Amino acid sequence: MGSFDYSDGVSVAELVVYIPASFISGFLVFRQGFMTNCGYLFLTAFALLRIIGHVCNLITLEKTSKDLTIAYMICTAIGITPLMLACSGQLSRANNGIRERTGKGFHYIHFFLFRMLNIVAVALSIYGLTKNMTIEAMENPPAICKVSMAIYLLAWVILMVMLYILWTRRDGLDPGDGRCLLAVAICSPILLIRTIYAVLIFFVNNKTFGLVDANETVEVLMSVIEEIGITVVLIAIGLTLQSRKDGYTKPEDEAGMIPKYEQTAYEPAGTQYQQPQYQQPQWQQPTQYQNQNQNTRYEPTRYEQAQF
Repeated sequence: MGSFDYSDGVSVAELVVYIPASFISGFLVFRQGFMTNCGYLFLTAFALLRIIGHVCNLITLEKTSKDLTIAYMICTAIGITPLMLACSGQLSRANNGIRERTGKGFHYIHFFLFRMLNIVAVALSIYGLTKNMTIEAMENPPAICKVSMAIYLLAWVILMVMLYILWTRRDGLDPGDGRCLLAVAICSPILLIRTIYAVLIFFVNNKTFGLVDANETVEVLMSVIEEIGITVVLIAIGLTLQSRKDGYTKPEDEAGMIPKYEQTAYEPAGTQYQQPQYQQPQWQQPTQYQNQNQNTRYEPTRYEQAQF
């Protein structure tokens, strides 16, 4: 049986935070709806990964297991991606409101590509970590892990560009959705610190930053606190947002094929379209029977004379 050390205490502290956070973020998923792209599904997945990872770490106190250690390392490595996707979900909600009101905003494919970029990054990092689980490999991470860190930095820059563009179009936001942009603005510098810490682990890899025997206090200051801070901010903002289940835009509207504001532009608000009543034209006397020139004497035709 191993002794309870500093890292085990950190695991217990994170469990105290992420267990209730997983329930609250799960509640927000059902409240906001699965298709509203608010990012709380990713935040729930992140909380569950942290719970699973730290439980595996605490189990190793009773029984040393290589599989549990691998599970802990994988769950710990998957941290930046769900947080990036959770922040992009906030931007996606704000973008939906802007598209509905003004027809301007990002196409849904932009958010899809951003998410795929983060998925590629986490896939590369997991593959690099699990390809060779020896101590030598941990002390000298493969180049594929460094590529994944570069992708994370690129993803953060893209996130900032999207935030700036949506902020310049904030006049078209739905009421209350400005808090989504505020949440990302608060979380973005914290997320940058977390990303820089991951970059230093794979590029520097020394006694302070490393996968093996790194400084745990530095990890707490540059990783643990940042992850908890982002989780708390996103949950706090999510509890103040209104549900978008009823008013969610259909996929074809979101894709920009038929903007909502164009579909209803012909119909005044609060009224129903009424078909105009058909009116028959009034009969008018033929022109040949109208004496338009008063100086001309009217002469009846033969047919009219016969009638007389």
